[in-house]
Amino acid sequence: MKRLFYVYSQPRKSWYFTIKKGNLPDHILYGLNWLKQPSYRTYFSDLGFSKWNLLKWPISPLQKKFINQVGTGFQLDQALVLLPQLRAADLIITTNDSCGLPVAFLKQVKLLQTPQIYIHMKLTSAPDQHPILHKFISSLLKQPRTIISVSLQGGQKLISNFGISNQRLRCFPPGIDTHFFQPRRLPSKHDLVAIGRDPGRDYKTLFQAIQNLPIKALVICDLKNITNLPIPPNVTLQHQVSYLKVRQAYHQARIVILPTKTRAISGQTNFLEALACAKPLITADTPTLHQSFKQENQAHCLYYRPENSIDLRRKISYLLNHPQLQKSLARAARKTALQYSSRKFAEKLTTLINLKP
Repeated sequence: MKRLFYVYSQPRKSWYFTIKKGNLPDHILYGLNWLKQPSYRTYFSDLGFSKWNLLKWPISPLQKKFINQVGTGFQLDQALVLLPQLRAADLIITTNDSCGLPVAFLKQVKLLQTPQIYIHMKLTSAPDQHPILHKFISSLLKQPRTIISVSLQGGQKLISNFGISNQRLRCFPPGIDTHFFQPRRLPSKHDLVAIGRDPGRDYKTLFQAIQNLPIKALVICDLKNITNLPIPPNVTLQHQVSYLKVRQAYHQARIVILPTKTRAISGQTNFLEALACAKPLITADTPTLHQSFKQENQAHCLYYRPENSIDLRRKISYLLNHPQLQKSLARAARKTALQYSSRKFAEKLTTLINLKP
């Protein structure tokens, strides 16, 4: 039996049982719950997040340095605490850069030999930025057996910025829990809803687009997303919202807006959440969203020119005033989302797990 050890960047034990109760979407497990082949045993540990992890504070300056300079953490304390379990596994699956890079470091210094599948989310470092740290990361990215980028754009940057070989790189979007996020008819509470908290979100353009429009908007984001932005009076803001409340917000929206910056690798999960709920969606026309989810048959969303508030305003007004288009987009949205379910993600992951070294 092949032992597959998952490494997460946040605690997952309580989330795992909450998922079983149906109160959280399963895609936050990155396929673990779907890898149920008789030849697999999947497991994970929250030991690195325990209050007894005495390595956390000594290593925290290194963690902060990585966050400030390359946009991701470096959870070396967790990797060291989990080292015995990492050594006992047949394969390690690290679910983002902050937990993946330290595991690669342990492999580089020969403390660990277990093969690693590394899921890449975001690294903002370029060769001309922080060259010493960049060279260090480039050397670490040579250690995993396979690197998965959740966007084509992100994969291209790994090749150009870090010299990753095509042979070790796979690009496919994250999955979505299409059972947790599914259509439900509720009375509309907001004309539009926008959800997302990563730095790639562009609420400045959204606020400019809906200023003085006779509509009600709900924005669920982080406080840092709206720092120094004037908030239009027709916007309601929410922060620290549960997945159940997020799902309810989708259900109570007439349309969903996904505003992202031009070059941002951002929004894939919220994109799929909205589609899975069969919501008419307007999103920025970025490579991350357009190329990753391109469909040949039927349009499943409307695109606007990124960071162009005039174009976004025009698309919002048009969609809100065309109910038949809303219905058409909603039908296509759900069909598209089903192609990118968390189960489909696990199937792609299974193919990589079964590859012979």
